[in-house]
Amino acid sequence: MWLASNFNEVIRRPETMIWETPTAIDLRFGLEITMYIANR
Repeated sequence: MWLASNFNEVIRRPETMIWETPTAIDLRFGLEITMYIANR
């Protein structure tokens, strides 16, 4: 699944996200992960 693999990459390599980590992206990831878990 796209979200799961993307989430794993974020966990594995957080440094690559530092150049693009405004609050909006954090909220977006949090919301997507929450929805993914809620719909399982």
